[in-house]
Amino acid sequence: MHETKSFVWEPPIDDVIKIKFDASFNRYSRRSCSGIIAQNKEGLVMASCTVLRETR
Repeated sequence: MHETKSFVWEPPIDDVIKIKFDASFNRYSRRSCSGIIAQNKEGLVMASCTVLRETR
């Protein structure tokens, strides 16, 4: 069984951009998904990207 954790977003200090990423892989379907998000201290999304891949 997988454990799920919840986190509360905390803004970065000053003019720093906070970058977070995550990824997962399904070994049976051989598919993966990864994502990245960059936010400023107001929580405004400055950039984001999601990538889906299938390995043959």
